[in-house]
Amino acid sequence: MSRLTPLILAVVVGVLAFLAYRQTERETENQVVEATQLFQGVELRRVSAIRLEDIKSTRHMRFERDGGGRWFLTEPVAWPAEPGLMDKIFQIIQRNGASIVPEQLMAEAAPSFSPPRGFLETIETLENGEERRTRIEVGALDLDGMRVYVRRDGETLRTARNLETLFSLTSADFRSKRLFTLDPNSVAQVERIGGWYDQGAGESLDFLARPEGYGWRIHKPYRVQGDPTLLTLWSRFLCSAQAKRFVSDRPDVDLSKYNLDQPWVTIKLTSNGGSEQSIHLAADQNRVYAQRDGMANVFEIEFDTAQRFREPVEVFFEGAFVRVPRAEVMHVWISREAGDLRFTKIGDDWTVAERPKDFDEYSIELPADSNVMTDLLVETEKAEVLRYFRDLPVTEFFPGGRALRGLWVQPRTDVRQGGYVGDVVKTPQGTEVAPFLREGDTIVGSLAPEVLEWIDRPLDHYLDRQLWELQNIQMNALVIERDGKDRRFRRSPKDDWQPVDAQVPARELDPVLDHLLFLKVSRHVPEGERESLSDLVTIRFTDSSGNDSEAQIGVTPSGEAQVIMGALRGALKRQQLHADLMAIMDAKPDRE
Repeated sequence: MSRLTPLILAVVVGVLAFLAYRQTERETENQVVEATQLFQGVELRRVSAIRLEDIKSTRHMRFERDGGGRWFLTEPVAWPAEPGLMDKIFQIIQRNGASIVPEQLMAEAAPSFSPPRGFLETIETLENGEERRTRIEVGALDLDGMRVYVRRDGETLRTARNLETLFSLTSADFRSKRLFTLDPNSVAQVERIGGWYDQGAGESLDFLARPEGYGWRIHKPYRVQGDPTLLTLWSRFLCSAQAKRFVSDRPDVDLSKYNLDQPWVTIKLTSNGGSEQSIHLAADQNRVYAQRDGMANVFEIEFDTAQRFREPVEVFFEGAFVRVPRAEVMHVWISREAGDLRFTKIGDDWTVAERPKDFDEYSIELPADSNVMTDLLVETEKAEVLRYFRDLPVTEFFPGGRALRGLWVQPRTDVRQGGYVGDVVKTPQGTEVAPFLREGDTIVGSLAPEVLEWIDRPLDHYLDRQLWELQNIQMNALVIERDGKDRRFRRSPKDDWQPVDAQVPARELDPVLDHLLFLKVSRHVPEGERESLSDLVTIRFTDSSGNDSEAQIGVTPSGEAQVIMGALRGALKRQQLHADLMAIMDAKPDRE
């Protein structure tokens, strides 16, 4: 490199810097201000058409908005407009300001409008039906290269350079390359027909799915629950998928050049309103081509995009046992050979009712252990479908089409989820699994064998051991009865208990009071195992609102102390409680 080169470059940079400085100085001297909006008075909501004309390159484009608010390129070719580039035009219309050009710079600006590089024009449809046009002619960049000279209604102004960048784009850039134009939120059905033939034998890709119930249901090639997250993401991908480039716009295109005369795969989307859009796909060597149904245009699409179109159906099978967060579960059903259990959530508590085998009606609702129910719901929430047996019929696992055992959960307003569970089997790999069949499915899944433990647990496992939990401060009266005799107590203003006929502490209650207020059993006694009780003692608390809580305590012939409360029978956790109550009834009150 010549030794003069650095010197020459330094001089050039210095001159440019000086000119920029002088321009800034002249602007300051003339107090240049942002005088107006570039498209002053234009309201985007009224803009029905936009023209972009590149005079020097003889390119012109016209965009129009349809009744649904969507923008289309109408000249030089009719096609949906690229939303991202249209947004750039909208930002220029709404946000670009314009500054007055000082007299000292007019000589520099004027030649760039003879002729102008082009113009951007908005066409507004006013309320009276008339059209109003606002045209911005575009000249050259100013000296600092950050702004561009423009002319509006004969007045020369300057604005941000983002306007000038529009003229570097072609009509192909402004054409949307989205393969589908449906709103992703409106998709009501996804269908895929055909197969892929790039490796000899065809790979069938037939598939049909729709949003149903609590997620998606797959209807072809099997009826099976779909993964709502994956299918929603895939349908959104389809709606947003773009072509790599336009290959042909010829109406007489020879589709056989792209194997589209007999497409390999067709993907059809249907909206909630019933409108349908389809694209046809085929490949030729390493290139994948697409064509919209009913249109002649041919696209090339990226290989990765084509791979996403070919996702195997089993990818979309539901992988969760249920999809209800445990906090939202309001009902649980467990079916087993011995009978069915029904759980109902009331506030923060649970009840359980049993329907024994060969009975039509459920028993009365009994209090269920909330901690046990939480454990059950945690397990169901975490349970996963381990695999699906696509190649085996349902009858291989469920001879009658279903099993006697099953588990379902249901939120407040949605359909119930779950299904039937069969006996443990071994997979070809030797893993033990429990076959699982949802209602309406035609292929069997599998769960971990532990699910059978949840289902086969007896009613007693779910019943609450805490029969009641009374707050001492809310109780007003206590009656203990046996053989027609009773002992009556009241709670004094000082919160201690006294006999109703004396104002002294009832010390005889000290050994039993806490156990009566928090009445617990160690186990529940099923109806078929209940023996007669002797030496029955009745306990009745009355609270400040007048509500009674009553139970009876007695002993079996074998000497076990049991309690009866409504339909419940259980073995007392504190066996000594019955003897203590008998002692209270037999003893002479201590009033010293």
